[in-house]
Amino acid sequence: CSATILPDGKLMMLYTGSTNESVQVQTLAYPADPSDPILIKWDKYPGNPVLVPPPGIGSKDFRDPTTAWLTSEGKWRIAIGSRINRTGITFVYDTKDFINYELLRGVLHGVPNTGMWECVDF
Repeated sequence: CSATILPDGKLMMLYTGSTNESVQVQTLAYPADPSDPILIKWDKYPGNPVLVPPPGIGSKDFRDPTTAWLTSEGKWRIAIGSRINRTGITFVYDTKDFINYELLRGVLHGVPNTGMWECVDF
């Protein structure tokens, strides 16, 4: 999972969940009480999941979103680990609201014979 603090101080948490069919999906949560200094309780976004594996990706090969970073276009960007066959890859998505995502073309990086990439980061 990863947490991102927005410019207005709100906190967004993206984390990998699993459907009843064991498909890895990306889900969103936010603090139930943002004034709690240790953030014990969290609310899940009722529209979860916010991201599902793109076409051609295995149901258990789409996990570990990075903390988002703000682009010069004013969009938030995240990376997610995956694989195609035995090639480990990183997908990159843009979002303005942490609910709707746009998959950028291609993959950020891939290395043959490395298998599933987990916890990709910069």
